[in-house]
Amino acid sequence: MRIVRVILVMIWLWVWPATLAATAVGLLVAAPSLAWHWPWFVWFPFLPVLYLCWLVLFLYFCAPGIRRSGRFPKPRHAVQPGAGRKMVMVGMRGLRGLLISSLPLVPLLRQSEWGRRLVIRAYCPSLNIGKGARIFGTIWDPDLTEVGERAVIGAGATIAAHAWTVLPNGKTVYVTAPVKIGARANVGGGSLVYYGCVIGEDTLIEPMSYLPPFTEVPAGEVWGGRPASFQQKRSHLRKAGAAADPAG
Repeated sequence: MRIVRVILVMIWLWVWPATLAATAVGLLVAAPSLAWHWPWFVWFPFLPVLYLCWLVLFLYFCAPGIRRSGRFPKPRHAVQPGAGRKMVMVGMRGLRGLLISSLPLVPLLRQSEWGRRLVIRAYCPSLNIGKGARIFGTIWDPDLTEVGERAVIGAGATIAAHAWTVLPNGKTVYVTAPVKIGARANVGGGSLVYYGCVIGEDTLIEPMSYLPPFTEVPAGEVWGGRPASFQQKRSHLRKAGAAADPAG
C-alpha cells in the first residue's frame, strides 16, 4: 500500500501539472495551425519559446498541489525517517525541488523576483524573502529560511535548513531548524550555511565559508573560513575602501 501511495503522490505532484501544461501549449500550437493550415515544421524556430511557455505553465500548475501539501509542514525538530504521511510529503516536495532545479531555463527564471517566487512556489508551500533580495545560490528549504531585504546570496552558495544525521545509538533522523539571514547581509559564493544559523544584518560571509549548524553571526561583522569565524567588523572594510579611493 505504501508504494501505491507514493506513486499516487508522484502523479499528483508531478504528472498532472506537466500534462496540463503540455495540453495548454498543444492547444496554443493547434489553433493557428488549423486556422491557417500551417505545416508542423513551421514551429521549429519557436520551440524554445514553446518550451518556456510550458515551463511557466508547469510551475504555475504545480503551486495549488504544493499549497495543499502545506497541511503537512516540514518539521522543526529531529524526526525519524518514514514516520507517517508528513515525512512522505516532505520527501516528495524535496524530490520535486530537485527535479525542477534540473530543468533548463529554471536558473534564468530565478534571477527575477517574479520568476524566483514562481519556481519556489512550485515545490514549497511558503517562503519568506524580503524585497530586493538577490539570490544566485540554492535555498533548499525556503519554508524554513528567512532572507531579509536587499540581502545577497552569491552564486554556488547553499542554504540548507535540514540534514540527515546518525545518532550515537545508530538511528538515522531528519533534523531541521530555521535559518535567518538579516537585511543587507551578503553570503559569499560557494558558502554553505547549515540549519539553525542566524546571520545578522549588514554582515558579510566570505566566499567558500562553512557555517556549522546553529552558528550565530552578529550584525555588522565579517566571518570566513571552514568552519567560519570572526574576521573583522564590516565597518573596517568601508573605511579601508574610502582610504583607497583617491576621490575620497
